[in-house]
Amino acid sequence: MRSEGIYGIYRGFGLTTLIQSPASALWWGTYGAAQYTIWRSLGYRDDIEKKPSSIEMVSVQASAGLVAGALSSVVTTPIDTVKTRLQVMDNYGDGRPSITKTAMTPLAYFYSPNFPLKL
Repeated sequence: MRSEGIYGIYRGFGLTTLIQSPASALWWGTYGAAQYTIWRSLGYRDDIEKKPSSIEMVSVQASAGLVAGALSSVVTTPIDTVKTRLQVMDNYGDGRPSITKTAMTPLAYFYSPNFPLKL
């Protein structure tokens, strides 16, 4: 609060809202598509007479959730990492860290010629 004021508390909030909305849309879309595909592969098409068991329902829902969560995480984790770095970075004397500088720092580290040696 002393160095950045109220802005420091909400650093990264804009990126959070930009990340979470598409991530949620991606999750729900993938979840629905995965459920549809799994049910079709199990032979449940448009037959009203054929009812799935409770175990089948839970298994399909869990599998679809796993697929949706994995895809959503793969897409949003890099952006979320930049957001988290912005939130926890201190003021290094160069002014407030920018999104571009924060995103480029890990990329420069990973793509450097001596990357495996730096671990």
